[in-house]
Amino acid sequence: MQEDSNRERRPKVSPATWFLAFAITALGGWWISQQQQPAPVEVERELLLSLVSRSNDMMFASGATEPFTGSVVEYYKNGQLKSKTEVAEGKLQGVSHGYFTNGQMQVEEFFTNGVSHGVRKKWHMNGTLLSEGEIIGGKFHGAFKKYHENGKLSQEVMLSNGVPHGVSRAWDTNGTLINNVEMRNGEKVGEKAE
Repeated sequence: MQEDSNRERRPKVSPATWFLAFAITALGGWWISQQQQPAPVEVERELLLSLVSRSNDMMFASGATEPFTGSVVEYYKNGQLKSKTEVAEGKLQGVSHGYFTNGQMQVEEFFTNGVSHGVRKKWHMNGTLLSEGEIIGGKFHGAFKKYHENGKLSQEVMLSNGVPHGVSRAWDTNGTLINNVEMRNGEKVGEKAE
């Protein structure tokens, strides 16, 4: 009897308790496995412009049979980025940036399924805005604005389907209006006084 008192006393666990513990563990593992896993992170693929081949208005990595998806990049001889353009399934898709040799952005343009679509902006080398206009389906629509290097408005032309239609104005570098005409379907129909 002395030996029994020296043994560690453990509580007796019923088979039902063991079954319940097993069931909770198994169900918990199943539930965790059913939770939505985060999407795998895609590593952006970059391809030098010099390694792009074109066929039927599609871009391919040289020697590849599947259209390219990723960024097409070009560099100046000094290693500075010259341009970076997003491509999806062989077509321009997303934003395209071009840079001057000093690293200043030169152009920003958006593409949808290979066609320019969205606001396009260009800059002077000094960083001031050169021009801006909305492109829809590859053609300018609405006000197209051009600026002098000093930042003052140089021209404003109303466009419809890429053709001047409406008031077109021009200013000198001091901001003085020098031209104000009415356009219809690309033809000058009158001058405006202002």
